Amino acid sequence: MMLPEACLANILSFTTPADTFSSASVSSVFRVAGDSDFVWEKFLPSEYSRLISTSTHKSFSSKKELYRCLFESILFDNGRKIFKIEKLTGKISYVLSARDISITWSDQRHYWCWSHRSDSRSSFKF
Repeated sequence: MMLPEACLANILSFTTPADTFSSASVSSVFRVAGDSDFVWEKFLPSEYSRLISTSTHKSFSSKKELYRCLFESILFDNGRKIFKIEKLTGKISYVLSARDISITWSDQRHYWCWSHRSDSRSSFKF
């Protein structure tokens, strides 16, 4: 006897993103259950709605698609910050532009000089 899809989705929601991704290779029932918004909602950070509302990405066809976008990283807060989810563990990280960090005397030219680097790995707006 097979477990209902909703039951499998509930079980998967208590695992990790890595377990959910790998369960899709077990069977089509696991794949369908693992694609449900119910499962991926559990893996998303609680503040994801706020992040999405201030990002350039606004719409997603599913919570799984949103999760995939977040592990590739998104710019938010007018392009001044990057948010990223580690694909398999779900750990989150933020990357801030230097201007978003409180640096003592950063507004004093004799202590600090802001410059743009062409080899910067981000496209932050400073």
